[in-house]
Amino acid sequence: GGPVYVKLDPSLGGPADGSWRVFGITSYGGQCGTGGYYSMMHIGMEWIESQLAEDGIDITPCFASDGTWSPTPDCKGFPME
Repeated sequence: GGPVYVKLDPSLGGPADGSWRVFGITSYGGQCGTGGYYSMMHIGMEWIESQLAEDGIDITPCFASDGTWSPTPDCKGFPME
């Protein structure tokens, strides 16, 4: 499903650029834009990455699956807006 984003507020300890992060994935809902129910990504991240690792895909190149900062050479080139 589609993502739900949160903007990280610098005044609350977020990054200085106030960038956006994916917080959840649509589990189910109505038509696009009408709301829905979301699964929080961080709960399933270890499983998601284990499934994609077989194909050499790393969806969190800047972090380990437990959320700790662990940049790889692929941690670059993403949009900041």
